[in-house]
Amino acid sequence: MTTTTNKLTDRIAAMTLDQIADVMVGLVNDLSDEADAVFDACLCAAQDRMTSGEFFALCGRLERAAK
Repeated sequence: MTTTTNKLTDRIAAMTLDQIADVMVGLVNDLSDEADAVFDACLCAAQDRMTSGEFFALCGRLERAAK
């Protein structure tokens, strides 16, 4: 599992902030364990790399996407 987690983390690290946001918006309504793991990894990357304003904008997108 650690290898899978490392691959996921590496792949997300290579993504742009817009790509990370798009993935998170796409997964917001998927309640599967796999989607949850990807969403969490994206959330960590977003928090580390985004400014406060960018993160608040992402939160707004997620809120609008949630059903």
